[in-house]
Amino acid sequence: MKKTKTQEMTPTHAQAAEFLKRRKILVGSWRSIAPVLVAGILIFYFTMLYAAPILVSPFAAMQRLEENSVDMTTLQTMAVMLPLIVTVLCLVLLIVIANGYRRARIERQYQELLENLLNQDSGK
Repeated sequence: MKKTKTQEMTPTHAQAAEFLKRRKILVGSWRSIAPVLVAGILIFYFTMLYAAPILVSPFAAMQRLEENSVDMTTLQTMAVMLPLIVTVLCLVLLIVIANGYRRARIERQYQELLENLLNQDSGK
């Protein structure tokens, strides 16, 4: 007897259990990792604000430019850094979007798994 496409796509019990195990680990680890990442970003930002406000505060940069108290080397460094920062920002945004697609794929797998389990239960 030939299997239908739905039967071929239906995960085995072991595959479903492994998928749910990986998902549980991922969700559980995110609760620990996310606050550490947020704290690290905030610490970095406020350290930069204290140590080199011209690099993170547009108000400090404008004030220094108006006062003509910015070295030529600082202006050159800032001019070189701007394209690099924009490039890195675009890469980060692409990674965030790719992660969204990955999460959506995992969620579809999860929904298919639950749907298959519900169909099996209703068929009994």
